[in-house]
Amino acid sequence: MFAHLDRTRPPYIPDQQAALGANRNGRARVVGEAKRTHVKHTSRRLVAQGAARALTAPADRGSGIE
Repeated sequence: MFAHLDRTRPPYIPDQQAALGANRNGRARVVGEAKRTHVKHTSRRLVAQGAARALTAPADRGSGIE
């Protein structure tokens, strides 16, 4: 972009730009998948902990519905 504004040669040829973009998109995809996996595992762990607490809670607590 700056090369265009400065009316100079671009630092990369179109093939290089495409390769850089594909590389960046691939890394972003991997990072996004890792974040989704982390959130999924954290959510499952929290649900399991809540269920375990509910199962071990004293019976006289009731259901909470009155």
